Amino acid sequence: MPRGGIVAGGPHGADAIGVGYLFDTDMVDGAYVALSNKLAPQGYAYLLIQGGHGTLMSWLYADFHNEQHYLERSLEFFQNRVGVNMKDPRRTGGAANFVFPRSAHKGKLLYAGEAAGFQDALWGFGMRYAMLSGHLAAHSLLTGEDYDRLWRKRLGGLLRTALVNRYIYRRLGDRGYELLLARIDQALRFKQDGRGWIHSYTAPRLWKRLCFPLVKRALPSHRPSHNVAVEGCDCTWCRCLHTLK
Repeated sequence: MPRGGIVAGGPHGADAIGVGYLFDTDMVDGAYVALSNKLAPQGYAYLLIQGGHGTLMSWLYADFHNEQHYLERSLEFFQNRVGVNMKDPRRTGGAANFVFPRSAHKGKLLYAGEAAGFQDALWGFGMRYAMLSGHLAAHSLLTGEDYDRLWRKRLGGLLRTALVNRYIYRRLGDRGYELLLARIDQALRFKQDGRGWIHSYTAPRLWKRLCFPLVKRALPSHRPSHNVAVEGCDCTWCRCLHTLK
């Protein structure tokens, strides 16, 4: 794409993987989540039911090789707790890639959303980052403003904070997950907004910014080195292996 454009084709690496089922069901609508390294190492499992359709997923941040084992455990867990009734189950999956890139453009190509590594490293969410970075990329193409300066100003603090939160979360273990959920439950019991407490917990803080350089080294991305921005290359998903020469 020598004339340039916006690349938004999804992640170029896997720092977390999701395995699960899509299915039909006669269960009532509901949303359930479980935090346990026995179900999803350093991640979480969830069950969503809406209008006769269901999704059961286990998101792993470690031990990818045993994905089937964790999926079976997650299915058994929700069967015991909720009574999952799956009709016509279909396997599904996904991947997440978390990067704080030196640059999100390569020549005239501007990378947005998951293609740039713009995902929340704590939980893996990325739709809002995709829309924001896509808007900033379009703004850059139309006005000539520097894209890297734009996304760093709008998303940089959030991305740094998410990586620090991810590092803390991966070290909690099951006991730490219990304490985290207990704190959220306490907020709800005292009629506080649980979402507000989570927002405060995950918001940028000065101490998180100071910790970021150390955390970034402790949590290297699994994005292949030849998929990063390389000056003079206009491949959408670089296969030229420039940095490996």
